[in-house]
This record gives sequence, C-alpha cells and structure tokens, in this order.
Amino acid sequence: MQRYIIRRLIQAIPLLIGITIVSFLIIHLAPGDPALTMIDPKASVAEMERVRTMLGLDKPLHIQYWRWFSGILQGDFGRSFTDGRPVLTKIVERIPATLELTVLALLVSMVIAIPIGVISATRQYSLFDYTATVGAFLGVAIPNFWFGMLCILVFSVYLGWLPSYGRMSLFGPPTLLDRIEHLILPVMVLGLSQTAGLTRYVRSSMLEVIRQDYIRTARSKGLSERVVIYRHALKNALIPVVTILGLSLPGLLGGALITEQVFAWPGMGLLSYKAIFRRDYPVVMGVNLMAAFLVVVGNFLADISYALIDPRVRYD
Repeated sequence: MQRYIIRRLIQAIPLLIGITIVSFLIIHLAPGDPALTMIDPKASVAEMERVRTMLGLDKPLHIQYWRWFSGILQGDFGRSFTDGRPVLTKIVERIPATLELTVLALLVSMVIAIPIGVISATRQYSLFDYTATVGAFLGVAIPNFWFGMLCILVFSVYLGWLPSYGRMSLFGPPTLLDRIEHLILPVMVLGLSQTAGLTRYVRSSMLEVIRQDYIRTARSKGLSERVVIYRHALKNALIPVVTILGLSLPGLLGGALITEQVFAWPGMGLLSYKAIFRRDYPVVMGVNLMAAFLVVVGNFLADISYALIDPRVRYD
C-alpha cells in the first residue's frame, strides 16, 4: 500500500503541471485585457502599455507562465490584479466558507441518496421506485441557479422564513442559529443537485449486487432481508459509488461557483466568479490549481477507500 501511495503522489506532479499549462494558455487566449479593467477605457496607448508592463503582461506567454510557476514552487501564488493582495491570502480566507458549504452538501446528498437508492433497488418498479426515478431526473435537469432563485423567492421573499444571502447577518452578534439559517438554502440547493445523480448510481449498483449468487445463498440460509441487504449487499454496492463520491468534491466546487453567486456566499466560487469577469489572471489560476488538486486528491481517496471497503482489493 505504501508503494502504491508513493507512486500515485509522484504521478500527480506531472498531471498538475500539465493542468496548469493548459489552464494558463486558455485563460490568456480568452478575449479581454486585464489592463482595461484597471484604467479608464479612454486612456492613451502609452498609459495602457504602462499598466500592462506593471502587470507583466507585455512578456511572452512562456515567460509569464514560468514566472507564475516559479512563484508557486516558492509558495507565492502572485498578487491580484484588482487589489494587489496576495492570491494565496484571498484563497485561504475563502476556503472555510466553501468547505463548510460543500462538505455539508455532500453529507446531505449521501444521507438522502443512499437510503433512497437502496429502497428503490429492493422495491424495483414500485410506486416508490418510479417516484424516486422521476425526482432524480428532475434534480439532474433543473439548473442550480434556477432552483436557487426559486428557493429564495419562496422561502425568503414569500414566506420570510430564511435569509436569502450571505454567511451571517450583517447586523447583530453572530449566533449558531443565524449561521444555520444562512446555510439551509445554499446547502439544500447544492446538495440536492448531487443527490439526484448519486441516487441513480446507488440504485444501479444495488440492483447488480442483489442479483449475485452469494445474496441468494444468504437468503437461503434464513437470514432476514434487512441483514442480507444492509450487511452483505450494501457494503459491496457502495464500492463503485465511492468513485462517484471521490469525484464529487471538485464537482461540488463547480456547482458552488453558481450557488455562491446566487446566495452571495463568500467562498471560493464567488471569488472565482468575480475574478473571471475582472480578468484577474492570478486569482483564476490560483483557484484552478486548487480545483485540480482536489480532483487528484478525490481520485486518490477513492482508490484508497476501495481497500478499506472491500478486503479483496489490495495495492501490492
């Protein structure tokens, strides 16, 4: 196992470097000039070139990339074009809010999707199964931004039950109840979007497992249906689902970009959204690097989890 972990960590290095190169090229080939967001559009050409030189945009792309990458190797993610603050500082400030949102959304999706998927599989073609299938298709089809605005309209505007934006109230001392109230809507929107797809994966995996010979053998020995399903079948059915959960973290970050914008949630998604529109290349690259790192970590954790769930899986 140790050799496998070391090998995967070594393989991750060129993968992350390749991702940064592709991201850097795509960002700089996109239309728009960061200098235009910092000065008056009617400014002279000389002033424009002065700003571009100050930002280092007058150099060839390979030199710009090497400057950025060499800074990364020293722990320097560069400085934001908009306010001059260190990019790493801005990301670190936003990570707790994003982790709070994404981890809770992942837990919500697991708590809802796994029981529904198991019940749908054990009661195939029942009313519950058809209802869960329709609900899953609707969850996949409904965009996050539309569902988020609908929740704001219903629960915040019409009913007045929950706040519609922010991580906490602007007025008054922050309390635990206030934080929970601000979390409910964004977690529900982000979590239910993951729940829809995860439910279908759990159902399909469970259907495949309960048709295996060892499940029939367990039933023939007189074991109760609950023991057969939840002690024998579910554990093996969760093995392919682990892959989905491992890859869902970067997917949640992508969904958080929209969800955080809708609910003005001060996380990495909102930071990335504003940086894209302001052509703030260092911030966009910093967020992309964090997302790529999470993809690699998600795959790595999924592979390690295989051995923990299924004793037959060994990395020797």
